Amino acid sequence: MLTWTFKALLVSFFYLNSNLMFAAQVQNMSKDDLRNLQLKMKSAAQLTVDFVQYKSVKIRPKQRTKVIGRGVFAKPSKFKWTIIEPKADSLIFDGQKLFSIQEDKKTATSFSADADRAQEIREVIDLVLDFDALLGRYDVAEATKESNKVNLLLNPKKPGALTSLNVRVDAATAMVEMVKMTFTNKNTSEFEFSNPDRSALPKDAFALPAGYKIVPGL
Repeated sequence: MLTWTFKALLVSFFYLNSNLMFAAQVQNMSKDDLRNLQLKMKSAAQLTVDFVQYKSVKIRPKQRTKVIGRGVFAKPSKFKWTIIEPKADSLIFDGQKLFSIQEDKKTATSFSADADRAQEIREVIDLVLDFDALLGRYDVAEATKESNKVNLLLNPKKPGALTSLNVRVDAATAMVEMVKMTFTNKNTSEFEFSNPDRSALPKDAFALPAGYKIVPGL
């Protein structure tokens, strides 16, 4: 009985101490820390990255849909958003117009730059390429660092479609690894990024495919 009691105490001791050690690694970030992170994140003018997106709706929060794709971004606002799974789909924003690409029909449907999908992706662009612009629209509610991972909670300065952004940044590379958007309707959209590449992009990176017909959107 004494042996088992001793073992239980020993296990409890290591469990408590491991939790204390873990908690001690989480540090609140100062304004100077955040500013240094901003400066590192501003260094990228172009970026190519793989992503996995998870979406959930309020009525079924545990049933998440999964989307796999690749994003190409260039300052100040150009992007090519290519979905690979579950169904091929592409969006291209050339800095002025948004196009939805239909490969099977060889058409590109044009939409307003203020379309909902474009707004959501532009939030992602500012996160990965223009963090200063993002902080112009959001307040930093929380900022903590655990090892090389920085976790941020951002709240919008003005009411809108989003109620908060949760962001995880790799402090060593100054790359955004995860973004979770929570909307006013309680739906969420979470992005996980990997394989970042800051190499220069070809001049036609945001050009429409050759031979595609442009169709006005509704």
